Amino acid sequence: MWQEMRTTGATVTTLMPGPIETGFAAAGHLMATKLFAPGTGADPAVIAKAGYAGMLQGKLNVVAGLPWWMQATAKTYPILPKRLVLKVVEQLQRVQK
Repeated sequence: MWQEMRTTGATVTTLMPGPIETGFAAAGHLMATKLFAPGTGADPAVIAKAGYAGMLQGKLNVVAGLPWWMQATAKTYPILPKRLVLKVVEQLQRVQK
């Protein structure tokens, strides 16, 4: 979309948040996963402000609201084998017993 809009004067910014405290995880019964464990969700207002600021700055991508450990691991994903990344994501999304 960014490529298609680049000559129109409009900007496109992709907001890529981590877990957010919206009630989505609770409604989806995801609170027993590492990804949505209590205390990992960010304040929706903080995420919205980061996205808005990024949009005003003309950023293509804005990553916001990731806990420190997600920030560290997310930076390695582009260089890791895709199968390994998929295993990590599966572990984050698996319900803990």
